[in-house]
Amino acid sequence: MRWIFPLATALFLTGCNQDITALKAEVTQLRQEVDRQEKLLQEVKSTADFNSFLLKLQSEQDPRSVTFSLTDKGYGTVKTTQGIFLVSVEDVQPFANGVKLIMLLGNPQAMAYSGMTLSASWTKAGAPDASPQTKEVTLPQTIRSGYWNKVEMVLAPAKVDEIDKVTLRVTPNQVQLTK
Repeated sequence: MRWIFPLATALFLTGCNQDITALKAEVTQLRQEVDRQEKLLQEVKSTADFNSFLLKLQSEQDPRSVTFSLTDKGYGTVKTTQGIFLVSVEDVQPFANGVKLIMLLGNPQAMAYSGMTLSASWTKAGAPDASPQTKEVTLPQTIRSGYWNKVEMVLAPAKVDEIDKVTLRVTPNQVQLTK
């Protein structure tokens, strides 16, 4: 009979050790998540331009497009099956019943592209639930390799102060390599 109490105690403590091990593993996972969130928060705090941080975060979520406001400075990246492109807004001008975007399209690849298509969608400021407007253009110029290529696109109908965000997709159509 004397051996029953020590045996019951040992079994109880063994069960407790398994629970403690599981709890330690869960605490370790939670600490890792807290560390990840703190690192992200530090990145937000250290980013001089919060819009650039949001642009980076958005492009990580959908690398095939880049979203920006018309006042953003810096550039975003667009990944396609034919390469990676850099997009930067250089100027915004009223144009007829729309807005002319003058952008720089960076091509860091060693190849040039022709017949490139730009697809834009934008929403009106203050109307987040409204359907986005869209526009697609095929660029007449060749996008040279290793350059910031100036490209233009008119978003219409729109006014500069009505546009909240613009999402841009780049679709290369023809690749040009030197023989």
